[in-house]
Amino acid sequence: MGPSIVAGALGSTTGGPTTPELLFGVIGIVLVGVCILALWRSSRRRVDRVVSGVGGRSEFDRETEALIYAGAPQVAVLAVVVDGLDEVAELHGQTAAEALVGQAGKLLTRRLRSSDTAYHLADDELLALLNGADEAAARRVAERVLGGIEVLVSPTGHLVTAAAGIAAGPAVAIDSNVAGARRAATVARSSGRNRIATA
Repeated sequence: MGPSIVAGALGSTTGGPTTPELLFGVIGIVLVGVCILALWRSSRRRVDRVVSGVGGRSEFDRETEALIYAGAPQVAVLAVVVDGLDEVAELHGQTAAEALVGQAGKLLTRRLRSSDTAYHLADDELLALLNGADEAAARRVAERVLGGIEVLVSPTGHLVTAAAGIAAGPAVAIDSNVAGARRAATVARSSGRNRIATA
């Protein structure tokens, strides 16, 4: 009996999965992964809206795509990071921390221009897109926003403070400007409370 015949005979008696069975198994795993990802994204969108009363990731993506498609020549990105949320969450629970970000989000939207849009994309971060604004105009908006946030009182009994980062440029560079605004907010936060920095 030749080697190929022996191998074929052995393979037929091992009882292992056939190629179609393996294929269906892989497809099933992929489908489960897709469903889990879709549920996670849906959950994140719901949390974003509940936490801050502003747009979530899907709304942010749609707006940036629209600005890029329209060829907007100047869009400023304003990143606002709320201080002290870890302490609030530790002492009073995550719900209290989320409620505080929600208050900050509402203040943010009230102090933006009518053409601006606001979003909540991270636990302690709010983002605003200011279509047609340069860095100077964005700084004026940031000053109004920080001035409004500092009147809030956290559950710990302290006045709420925040830091803001600004980056501006054409809509086609909006991704890099978002990253720049976030880095600038980190710099502002390390410099003190209620500070503003530009990328």
